[in-house]
Amino acid sequence: MYNPETKQLDQDKLKRAEQHIVKDLFEKGGPQPLGEGPNDVVWFGAVHQDTDHLNMHIWYAKISPESRPSMLHKNGEPKGVIDFKAKHQAESKFRYELESEATKMQRANVYEAVGNYRGQIKQDSLTQLDQAHKYTADLQKIYDVLPQDLRGRWKVGNTDTLVTDDKSRMAPANHQMNTLIDKLLTHELKDDYQAFKETAQKMDTMMTETHGQQHQDQAKWSEMQDQRLRKELANGIYLQFNEQFKPGSNQNDDKFHKQANGNFEKAKQKQQPSKKPQPKQHKTAPLGKLNKIAKRMTKQSRQEMQQVERMLQETMAEQSQDVSDESLAHHL
Repeated sequence: MYNPETKQLDQDKLKRAEQHIVKDLFEKGGPQPLGEGPNDVVWFGAVHQDTDHLNMHIWYAKISPESRPSMLHKNGEPKGVIDFKAKHQAESKFRYELESEATKMQRANVYEAVGNYRGQIKQDSLTQLDQAHKYTADLQKIYDVLPQDLRGRWKVGNTDTLVTDDKSRMAPANHQMNTLIDKLLTHELKDDYQAFKETAQKMDTMMTETHGQQHQDQAKWSEMQDQRLRKELANGIYLQFNEQFKPGSNQNDDKFHKQANGNFEKAKQKQQPSKKPQPKQHKTAPLGKLNKIAKRMTKQSRQEMQQVERMLQETMAEQSQDVSDESLAHHL
C-alpha cells in the first residue's frame, strides 16, 4: 500500500477497509447493538502517518441517551469496553480487506486443498476400519467401553479434542479412539495425512506474513485443522456404531457402505446377548367358551354318576336275591 518512489500511501484502501468493519463493532461489541436504530450512532476515523509507525483511530458513540440495563454499569455509566472476541474478529476482517487479490486466491486454494485431504482421509479411514482384519480388535475395544445408556447418541461432544479424563463418560472410549486414530494416520493413511499437514502449514506461513507473530500459547491454524480432522474421524466411527445396519441401505453416504460382515457390525453383534428360546404360548380361550365347556363337563359327570349309582343298585339287588335262594336251599 506504500509506494517508496512516490512516498505515497494508499489511504483510500485503508479507509474502505475501515468502513467495512465499523458496523461489526457497533453490532457485536457489546451485550446489545450500540444503536437503537440505524441512525443512532455517529462515528469517524483518521489515519496517522506522523509517528514512527502507521496507525488508525476510530471514534464512535450512541446519539440517544442509554437506558438499557444490559448496556449500563451498576453506577449508571454506559459500558464502553468492546468485547475482545468482537474486536479480534474486526481486526481479522480489516486485514483481509487489505490483502491483494492474489493473496486471497492463494488462501482460497489452501482452504480447498485442506478440505479435500480431510474428506479423503475420512472416507478412506472408514473403509479401512470396516474391511481390514487388523482393526477388528481395536474397534471391539472401543465398543466394549461405550456407555450403553447413551446407545444411538455416541459422539465426541462440543469440545475441540477428545476428552480422556473423568469429566466425560465417553473418556474410556475416547482414549481407545485416540490410539486407533494414531495407528491409522501412522500406517495406512500416512501419505495423505502428511500432505494434509504440509498444506495446512502453508496457511500458518501466510497468516504470519499478513498478521505478524501469534500470541504465546495461541494454537496455529494447522493445529486447529488437525484437531478438527481427529474429531471428525472419531465422530464418523461413533456414527457407524450408532446406526442399525440394513443390507442394501445407503445410510452412510454415497461413497462408504458398511458391510454386513464388516468390523463395525462384528463389534456390535459380539456384545449382543444371545436370545433364549421362549416357551410356546397358547392362546387363552374366551371366558364364555370356558363356561360352556365347564357346564358340559358338569352335565356329563352328573350322568356318569347316575349310571354308576344304577349299576350299584342292580348289583346289590342281584346279591340280595342270591342270598335268599341260598338260604332257602339250606333250609330245605
